[in-house]
Amino acid sequence: MIRSVTLAGLLLLAALAACAVAGDDKDDKDKGKPKVYKTPQEVFDALQTALQKRDAHLLVGTLTPEFQKTIAAQMLTSAIYRRDDVQGELVKDKKDKDDKDRAKEREKKHQERLKKYKPLFDVMDKHGLTEKATKDLERKNLTLTPKGQAAALKLLKDPAAFAGDYLSVMDKIDPVPEEAAPKEKLTDVKIDGDRATGTAVATVRVKGKDKEIENKRPVEFAKVDGGWRIAPARDAEAPKDKKKDK
Repeated sequence: MIRSVTLAGLLLLAALAACAVAGDDKDDKDKGKPKVYKTPQEVFDALQTALQKRDAHLLVGTLTPEFQKTIAAQMLTSAIYRRDDVQGELVKDKKDKDDKDRAKEREKKHQERLKKYKPLFDVMDKHGLTEKATKDLERKNLTLTPKGQAAALKLLKDPAAFAGDYLSVMDKIDPVPEEAAPKEKLTDVKIDGDRATGTAVATVRVKGKDKEIENKRPVEFAKVDGGWRIAPARDAEAPKDKKKDK
């Protein structure tokens, strides 16, 4: 079953999923105005604030549009899988004809799940991912194929808003224990035109031991519309083939 949103190789997104951030209710007009961050440090600080306050919309707003679409694609795949699973779980079973109590129990559980996930389905409908609109998207075992995912993304008018709403509603539906993300510091910032790199450093106490260690991870930034945003790490250049001397 798909639950959290993950994207291999992007530690920031992994942190986002682990925190399952939930945003405060805000006016839609405020959500629609992306903040301009003047420096990599400023957008990094905003990210830390979002993680500490569990503010999904603030967090998503610190990411580049490319990153937002990547996250939204993973989330809509998870959401559509969930709706397909819930909507299709109550299949007629031959045993139900002979066991009315069993049939009633299955119906009861089905209705409970429909009620539980209705807020998620409402978010999907709000952003154009209605059951009718997504019915014919290409799937394999209930999961969207890359082709189906690309078609679903085209239905979204605002991937960033969808990502923020999805994180917020999923935290309410299936909350994780309250645990603040370790606060990180940004070091070794290097700016090269419209791109920048840095290192995020967090001090973490080792569980069960009176000991602290430093965790480090690379962070990349890109300039978007005159401001800085967190960017997904660019793929490292493939090593060149070397001919072995005979």
